[in-house]
Amino acid sequence: MNSAFRFARQVKRALTGFNRRGVILTYHRVAQPASDPWQLCVSPEHFAEQMEVIARCGLPVALPQMQRNLKRFSVGRKEIAITFDDGYADNLHNAAPILVRYGMPAIFFVVSGALDSRKEFWWDELERLILSPAALPETFDVAMDGVRYCYRIVSKQGAPTREYGQDITDMPPANAELSRLELYYVLSKIISSLASEPKNTALRQISLWANQSPQARSDYLPLAVKDLISLAQNPLFEIGAHTVSHPKLSGLSTVEQETEITRGKRELESILGRPITSFSYPHGSYSDVTVEIVRRARLQVACTIEGRPVSRSDDPFVLPRIIVSNWSGDLFEERLRRWLA
Repeated sequence: MNSAFRFARQVKRALTGFNRRGVILTYHRVAQPASDPWQLCVSPEHFAEQMEVIARCGLPVALPQMQRNLKRFSVGRKEIAITFDDGYADNLHNAAPILVRYGMPAIFFVVSGALDSRKEFWWDELERLILSPAALPETFDVAMDGVRYCYRIVSKQGAPTREYGQDITDMPPANAELSRLELYYVLSKIISSLASEPKNTALRQISLWANQSPQARSDYLPLAVKDLISLAQNPLFEIGAHTVSHPKLSGLSTVEQETEITRGKRELESILGRPITSFSYPHGSYSDVTVEIVRRARLQVACTIEGRPVSRSDDPFVLPRIIVSNWSGDLFEERLRRWLA
């Protein structure tokens, strides 16, 4: 290798290091359920191993601190920000004690309309209806929002789970043969695009078809208001907004988006008596209009689920985050070092 080429490669590596700030990690649940179709749950054991790795390998910072440092010229800081989406009660009961043990700052993006609801999030209710029963009818035949969907349910071995954000590109034709897991993903795509009331109606229709009661599981519940206040009282933790009802914002009108974003922020501020300055896009869904509404709402930082490290050139209103799955400490360390390299 000649000296000119070697020097050019060293310069390229140095510039890459100057540009990279670190990573924002996003979690959803710290729990070990029987079924996890979106690979969003991390067991308490693995979560503790991952926090120990972060303590050794990087510089844990609060998300607002990373945002403030974003444009500053710095090399090798390896900043790591920890975020949680949705606002599950296990964030308080299972995750918070481990975060405190390792001194990890974290931000919890909370769906304000789910607080004190004593109801499962719709995707968990759908999982309970489709994947949990011992038996289901052989044919799925349900009308949702004026459209009739009919599929045959068959036993298929080895159907892989999906990662959160992996969408179905082609809907199956009528009377297609689907496994329960495939049916779950198809129905998730359909229901995620519905407005709140049609969404609730669809779940009631599926519940009747499956002959299942609408009883929520206690270990799947979102935070209660008192839980939210308890989390917010810890100086390590911050609360962020995540809309009122967790819709796909890019599919809503401008007025509907503004209502979801600003009302969700105001409701949290009313409960906590402090400004909410951070936001997370549900489903990672946003448009230019969405970003402008977030800016006008006097939020200072907003996160997507684009899975890559953070760079100095990133817009603070569309920061990328990496979704963490139930990886062992060793596997997590291998991936974290690669992201920070």
